Amino acid sequence: MKRPTGSGQIAGGVALLIAGGILFLLSMGVNVSGFGGGVDPDAMMKRWAMLIIAGSATGISFLLLATGWILRAIYFLPGREVSELEDSSAAPVELKERATTQMLVVAIVAVVVLIAWAMSGA
Repeated sequence: MKRPTGSGQIAGGVALLIAGGILFLLSMGVNVSGFGGGVDPDAMMKRWAMLIIAGSATGISFLLLATGWILRAIYFLPGREVSELEDSSAAPVELKERATTQMLVVAIVAVVVLIAWAMSGA
């Protein structure tokens, strides 16, 4: 059995960090000024919701990045090596990890696109 490398967590953390940054920048483009110099409550709620989601994505990204870096550090520690005869599932584990990472990135991008689409008022 191979040790996890943490690459899935690191990729997910980077994707969430980028998504949070993009959503933050999009929220700054929401015009909150209303008629007569007042504040439009609907636009303010839209900006607030986008900022909350961006902040949550950024916070979760730091947790994923830290977890991935810890797993990567543990991966390089010396330990009991498993012989090739005992480890017959090495290739499928690597393929599963790569597929999981790709699916995680696709899911994060899809969620960000849906959120941006919903916030745009379409």
